[in-house]
Amino acid sequence: MKKNILLIATLLGAMVWTGCQKIEEEVKEEEPATAYTLVVEATKGADTKALSLEGKTLNAHWAAGEKVGVYHGGGTIGTLTATPDASDNSKATLAGQMSHVVGITENEVLTLLYPRYKWDYTGQDGAAPTADCSLSTKYDYATANVIVASVEAGPNIITVKSAAQFQNQQSIYRFSFGNSGNNLNIKQLTILSEMNRLVQSRSWDNGNWVDSFGPITITVPGNETSQMVYASLRNTNVGTGATEYLHYSLICDDQLLRMGTIEVPSSVLDVQGRFISALNKNPDIANITVYKNSNHFVYNAF
Repeated sequence: MKKNILLIATLLGAMVWTGCQKIEEEVKEEEPATAYTLVVEATKGADTKALSLEGKTLNAHWAAGEKVGVYHGGGTIGTLTATPDASDNSKATLAGQMSHVVGITENEVLTLLYPRYKWDYTGQDGAAPTADCSLSTKYDYATANVIVASVEAGPNIITVKSAAQFQNQQSIYRFSFGNSGNNLNIKQLTILSEMNRLVQSRSWDNGNWVDSFGPITITVPGNETSQMVYASLRNTNVGTGATEYLHYSLICDDQLLRMGTIEVPSSVLDVQGRFISALNKNPDIANITVYKNSNHFVYNAF
């Protein structure tokens, strides 16, 4: 009983009404006095983005102008811009100027992060994957490492030894609740890992990514609802052979709070980059009603 009370308190604390707001990037680039040009050939696998959904298949391709952050040492050293291959848009040339090259020599490792500097899974809107939706442009992260071949001071060029092979860093889930053909109209969904292994954000710390864990809340924008909600979730239980239990709370259009648990077997937690469906789940109705006060949901017990 005590465990259930703590779970409800945690889920309720995580459920916040959020408007559709622009996310500002925290890093502002400054043009250096002497910039070095980095050019990298890159590929995206079938599990990386931009995303488009065809049936049950997520397709990936490069779009012109997409940005890739470059990390080394204490932080980011510059940004690369993608030019897709005209005959195969799963391949692209990434090029840009690096502002901090001190300490970069042959055999140093550069880490590439796509699609933005801020690695953060909070603030998702639940929309289906498309090439230009927020799931693609903000939440479907991929990384690659490249090894420096040379740093030439004359032409100010950094070369690398091989192409960048980007790997997806999370899985895409889709959720629906109720009976098939009579699904609930979802306004907000909050998901909590039983072992607290869902990543809310990651930060770069001198060569390593550091995870912050917690619940993930998906809010359908405005006054709309959706019978199908998509989410980008990074679970660090992937590859451990453990079964995961995702506890959830659900706000629908009938002002009732619903809760439940979804079992995610280890067979679909073997690698990142899965497309995982959890459809027609039947939650329990909690003894709590929900109403909107200003920009927040408020909960009243019966």
